[in-house]
Amino acid sequence: DVLFESLWNWMRYIVLGIMYVLYWINDLISNWGLSIIALSILVRIVIHPIAKKAIETQEKLTKLQNELQPKIDEIKKNYEGSEQSERILLLYEKYNTSPLATLKPLAALGIQIPIFIALFHLLGQTFDLKEASFFWIDSLAEPDKLFDIGVDIPFFGNYFNLLPVLMSLTNLLSIKVSSVSSDIEPNFKKNLGLWIMTLAFFLLFYSFPSGMVLYWTMANVLHLLYCLSKKDNSLKIF
Repeated sequence: DVLFESLWNWMRYIVLGIMYVLYWINDLISNWGLSIIALSILVRIVIHPIAKKAIETQEKLTKLQNELQPKIDEIKKNYEGSEQSERILLLYEKYNTSPLATLKPLAALGIQIPIFIALFHLLGQTFDLKEASFFWIDSLAEPDKLFDIGVDIPFFGNYFNLLPVLMSLTNLLSIKVSSVSSDIEPNFKKNLGLWIMTLAFFLLFYSFPSGMVLYWTMANVLHLLYCLSKKDNSLKIF
């Protein structure tokens, strides 16, 4: 009754539901590290149709926007005021789209946000992870602490944590593979934003409990495999 009581009721029910699934998996596997990996795979399977739809929609909209933008720029160059707005709207109508079409992928991704928040709270507050070890990790409730670096670095502490590095590398590889496999011309500014976000997540997650970072690392690995499967049909997994 007291678990996750600070959350909204609907969010709390999502967290408790995923918690029951995680404990059920661990009852079968009897290893918390493998259970977190299995949970990551299960969640990926559940949200895959939504994520796939969002990615496909974004790719179509990007292609369409690349085709429309030169024509919109030409209209803005030659017309002003209400005539400019009317011609731009007619152009969107001709291509059977609208300026609000770019919000469609965001709506699909928005459905996933409650799941991400639920997993954040669950893996950060699961008491049983405190005594759970996994490979070199002594406790999944603490940073993985691969080795002592011998000096206390502000923000990073005195241990080198491997999982945040793996999490960031798999994310960067996904960005790289997505850029190579996409039919759309690579957008440097967009990729730069993703790289900055990856760095931000690395800094944020560096001192987080290793159970949480293990989950996101596995999620990145699954996304990387999906990107590879799009690049080479012989690698299709999802």
